[in-house]
Amino acid sequence: MWILRRACLDIKQIQMRSKKGLKVAVNLSAIQLQNKNFPRQVQKILRDTNVDGRFLELEITESAVIKDAEHTIQILKELKAMGIQISIDDFGTGYSSLDYLKRFPLNNVKIDKSFIQRMDVEDVIIVTGIIKIAQHLQMRVIGEGVESLEHLEFLREHNCDLYQGYLLSKPLPFENICKFLEERSSLEHEINLEEWRSAE
Repeated sequence: MWILRRACLDIKQIQMRSKKGLKVAVNLSAIQLQNKNFPRQVQKILRDTNVDGRFLELEITESAVIKDAEHTIQILKELKAMGIQISIDDFGTGYSSLDYLKRFPLNNVKIDKSFIQRMDVEDVIIVTGIIKIAQHLQMRVIGEGVESLEHLEFLREHNCDLYQGYLLSKPLPFENICKFLEERSSLEHEINLEEWRSAE
């Protein structure tokens, strides 16, 4: 829980220094999702750090939800009730199932970078399909691993909502985040924050 608490403290620092209402993403582990007390622990951290849940995004992977889908759905619903955004990371790999998009209370779908970086005919079909399905289900789509203008233009052409990757920024330590934000008056992208991409 240390990483989650640290992320919430950093959210407060970013808000005080940049006046921006940015969300910070933290990866969840399968162990956390199996802990029935996890939502209460998150609620306590939000209360202790005085952070609005709207500014926290929790990311899950497909492999982390297959053990007990019904339990995971309940946990995610409790988290989402706090205003927290829920994302499924690396979608399209592992145990990919469109059933997850239908049953899980998700806000965002993150397309795995392997599909975007290869960009062969089959990958293009998969990416455009994921974008259309997710958006029809009222979810935002985030393209991962965007490293070139070609990648970015492809996602723009297919109405992807957000992107993250080296084209925007390499992973940044916290002390450089506020400077990064100050150099950009508005951001419509995901920021890859090194400390916050690791599961506890």
